[in-house]
Amino acid sequence: MKNFLGVAVLALGLSAPVAANASTVFFDDFNSNAADQLNGTPSGWSNTSGIADIIGAGGGFDWYPGNGSYLDLDGSRGALGQDTTLVTNSMFNLGPGTYTFSIDYGINHNDGGDSDWIEFGILGFLSNTVDANALSHTGSTFSNSSFIITLASAVNGVRFFIHGLSAGGPDRSGGLVDNFKVSTVSAVPLPGAALLLASGLFGLGGVSRFRRKA
Repeated sequence: MKNFLGVAVLALGLSAPVAANASTVFFDDFNSNAADQLNGTPSGWSNTSGIADIIGAGGGFDWYPGNGSYLDLDGSRGALGQDTTLVTNSMFNLGPGTYTFSIDYGINHNDGGDSDWIEFGILGFLSNTVDANALSHTGSTFSNSSFIITLASAVNGVRFFIHGLSAGGPDRSGGLVDNFKVSTVSAVPLPGAALLLASGLFGLGGVSRFRRKA
């Protein structure tokens, strides 16, 4: 994965205020998939690397009850340093405006103490990285991560992605994801200094950490 901060990106922030008139561009709660599908691929997505497990929904690995089905990005094949990437089958045209990217995340309660990261965003363009290592292995509530971008011009034919790395394996358990959502947002003014800081952090963080750990 790469982060390209091109001329189309006017502003970027790591927290996303939710506007009352937001509209949904894309949403997947993975509930159309039956749970306990080990080494599966959720409907509407392609698995371009690695393997994911579809768990939850009252199945044998429902670590976050009441949330339907969700994904474990470290599948059950037991591969060392498993690196999993899921990409939407559909392509999207994003017009000028502000967009929120949001995902719920957790960690497998059977995780063996390895290092787990989750990345999500626009494939080959923009993304945010979440460190799941600090999460409680007994927690019952998903955490949330979100970021916003403002596009000065249209970006057409893009795909959204989720990327996970379980660096210490093979323990067949890793970062969990649910409720991936992309929304349009009304104009969200952000202080200029905050925008510069956010853009700098965003450009420096993220995928390079995966490469060092892989």
